[in-house]
Amino acid sequence: MTLHLRKQIDFYVGNLLIGLIYPLVRLAALILRRDHSNEALHASQHIAFVKLLGGGSIFIALPAIEAIQRGQPGRQISIVCSRSVEGFVKTMGVFDRIVVIDDRSLASLLRTGLAAARFLWQEADLSVDLEVHSRLTTLLTTAAGVRNRIGLVDHASLWRRRLYTHAVYVNPFGRIFESYDALPRLIDGRSSSVDATYQNLRTQLQLDSRRPQQVALGVGCSDLALERQLDVDAWVRILQGIERQRPATEFVFLGGPGDRALAEEIRSKSQLKGSVHNKCGELNLRESLRELGRSSVYLGIDSALLHFARALTPTVVGFWGPTRQDSLLRPLSLNELQLSRQVSCSPCVHFTQSPPCRGQNHCMSFKDELIQVVDFVVRSLPEDTRSVPTQSLSTSREKSALVWVYDPDQNQPRALHV
Repeated sequence: MTLHLRKQIDFYVGNLLIGLIYPLVRLAALILRRDHSNEALHASQHIAFVKLLGGGSIFIALPAIEAIQRGQPGRQISIVCSRSVEGFVKTMGVFDRIVVIDDRSLASLLRTGLAAARFLWQEADLSVDLEVHSRLTTLLTTAAGVRNRIGLVDHASLWRRRLYTHAVYVNPFGRIFESYDALPRLIDGRSSSVDATYQNLRTQLQLDSRRPQQVALGVGCSDLALERQLDVDAWVRILQGIERQRPATEFVFLGGPGDRALAEEIRSKSQLKGSVHNKCGELNLRESLRELGRSSVYLGIDSALLHFARALTPTVVGFWGPTRQDSLLRPLSLNELQLSRQVSCSPCVHFTQSPPCRGQNHCMSFKDELIQVVDFVVRSLPEDTRSVPTQSLSTSREKSALVWVYDPDQNQPRALHV
């Protein structure tokens, strides 16, 4: 199934089914009187997360997930995800069990969705729905009858919050990671550690401290919003500009099989004289992360690779348009350049069913900024391949964040500081 069809099913079928089960859920809450206290959340021994779209979001939430895993001795952590997210989930190495929903066809979606619901019903005593915009994930965790259900809700989904036993408010113009960080505080009263998560990832990958004059490139993205992609000619100008000033620079394209044709077009039109490797589709995610770890600079659009690069690569350049970097990027002590243009229709992802520009994406036109990008990269590249000092990537949040939590059967939300 195409992404557009999946979104249509989620919106129309999901809303219909939720409307049908809503009174039943509220009636069951009155009859069963289950324990939804903070003590019950903390005592949870099997917590199942749900995430169907966005591998990058899983990585953003990883510090919170690891903190929850450490919250109780012997606690199990599982995840229900789609096939597109499965590779990212496996690379994280924190989940005891992965249940995959196959959305390639309506029949497989129904079959694997029912299997996921059965798994939640039989195994989990707490579910955490990481999808802010999906009706079907709300339906999945609710219909499965998990005792305690935490969901993320924004202004458009506040009406669904009473289908969860606890709901964490997500400001669509705020920082999504602050809502993720509220989860371990809500469940166990403890904070997450971004520094520890990033250090664990670097240790698992067994990275070498030698960084050649290699620039890693992430030019593709998932079909969630292809408007995130940068124009081919812009990439050509950037690569040619870097090579003119630093002829010894090596370039490597990273991504999945679907990104290979775009990367090859950029490589061909650039006509670079030096070393250029198109490894899109050739490497698994773990191997791609090792390439990020040995690169001196990463250039890319908003995709999962950019979030990984900020944990593994000393210098990062990002291009933003249909999405907001302020919402997705944690403040880090990192040498980075994040570019965005002030266009009235941006951001549009998650706010419209289809982009207002119908694919013209003026928000990704960075013609005047390309010289700045080239100069920034050239200054950041090492002069040779000797080892460079390991850079601390500690977070730099000035003050604690305030996140609103909706507890069951309470008229007023409570503030949670993270």
